[in-house]
Amino acid sequence: MPEEPIVVPGSAPGARCRGGTVGELAVGIVRRDLAALLDHEPGARAGEDPEELHDMRVATRRLRAALTVFSGALPGRAGRLRAELDWLGNVLGTVRDLDVQLGYVLRWQRDLPVADGAALAELAALLEAERSEARRQLLITLASDRYLALVHGLSLLVDPGQPRPVPGGQVPALLAVPDRVDAAHRRALRAVVRARRRGSPRDFHRLRIRSKQLRYTLELVADLYPKTAPAAAARVARVQDRLGTVQDAAALCDRLRTIADTGGTALSPGALFVMGTVAERTRREMGRRLRRLPDRIGGLDGKAWKRLRSDMQHQAPRPGPGGLHAVQRGERRRA
Repeated sequence: MPEEPIVVPGSAPGARCRGGTVGELAVGIVRRDLAALLDHEPGARAGEDPEELHDMRVATRRLRAALTVFSGALPGRAGRLRAELDWLGNVLGTVRDLDVQLGYVLRWQRDLPVADGAALAELAALLEAERSEARRQLLITLASDRYLALVHGLSLLVDPGQPRPVPGGQVPALLAVPDRVDAAHRRALRAVVRARRRGSPRDFHRLRIRSKQLRYTLELVADLYPKTAPAAAARVARVQDRLGTVQDAAALCDRLRTIADTGGTALSPGALFVMGTVAERTRREMGRRLRRLPDRIGGLDGKAWKRLRSDMQHQAPRPGPGGLHAVQRGERRRA
């Protein structure tokens, strides 16, 4: 078992990183999001407020995004920690997905006639049982040596007594960040083009992932560009929300199909019939939303992006002779 993890106190990345290195920015972001993950862990364990688990999952995603976006500015072990965050996110996501799906069923119970609502109570009970098991697995996870090792590793990553300077982390943040933002933006725009051209659920799902990655990238660097990055992130969030609604509906239809195929014997014929009815209604609504999506996924370009790009260009320090590589070599010699 690893020794007790050391969580290093410190402020959020903030304006102080505008004149600092990309490595300093990355460490500040990881420190902030690790603190958020640990703050929400007790609530996720208790299970009384689903939003606590959701917020812990968001902190996990932000940490994963930070380790990806700043991969060249952090020690090599950051890659292993990112894989462990994937593992933790999947455990949290299983519980969260069941929370969302159970919420759908409970709303159907309220909206449908009394007889149909009673039949859906069987489905709700089945999902409740699955959620209880998923929560049991979550508690086992949070008590495991593997989870403690993950927290310990992240803590050491931001402990000022542990990390050694990484050459890629010595570049000024305002010089290194624009390329990372532009790369995430280009990936999202390519996904938009593909989704509009083909319009398949898989393409919209890919666009949702790319939009999420872009949004997290913008939120990670919002302290560097407080006047422009939040506005661009908000536009991405609106696109992501529209895509998320369709994705939730698709996941629910898949879940109902799985229940019918594998767990149908636990449900009465009446419950199966009503479940099929609402699944078909959800599928039709999902189809309508998919047809409207090509006209509703704007927002990943336009004035907000021009302002952000101008802001990044204006604030970027001018490299001396030799360009960016000279800056990197100079920073490495001083380290």
